[in-house]
Amino acid sequence: MDRYVYKPSHFMRQMTVPGIFTALIGIVCLIQCFISEDKLIYILVLCLCLYNVWNMFVSISNPSEIIVDENHLIFSAYGRQHMYDMDLIKHYAMRPLAGNTRMYMTINKNGLLKGRYWVRTDEFSNNKQLQEFFYNLDAKVNPDSIVTRAREQGRQRLQK
Repeated sequence: MDRYVYKPSHFMRQMTVPGIFTALIGIVCLIQCFISEDKLIYILVLCLCLYNVWNMFVSISNPSEIIVDENHLIFSAYGRQHMYDMDLIKHYAMRPLAGNTRMYMTINKNGLLKGRYWVRTDEFSNNKQLQEFFYNLDAKVNPDSIVTRAREQGRQRLQK
């Protein structure tokens, strides 16, 4: 079993504190919607705040811990977890961003509650091993994709 943990102080500073701050802004906007004459701007900002807070605290789209064993992939944060059976992952899409330091991924039937993840791989313990796991998972689930073939060819060229 491999356990990858987001650096706790960084997770607090980069995820939790901004999430709480966004929730506070949302509360102020909600109050302003009732007492202000200019409601439209407050409603728009409130919607953005709700989206951010939802992703952070409800759907755990930014996990603080990732656990991988032979049969399961587990994303967790704030005492909640999403578990996937490796054999039952039928859809996996991954987009590396920012020089492979971040990845956006969707798993199976992603929705508002589960299946969408932003993973800052450079902030996790054993980050190179974690990146390699996600690339291998992509190759396993999507063996015929052009991206998988290109990645394999690139690896072969680097080994020569």
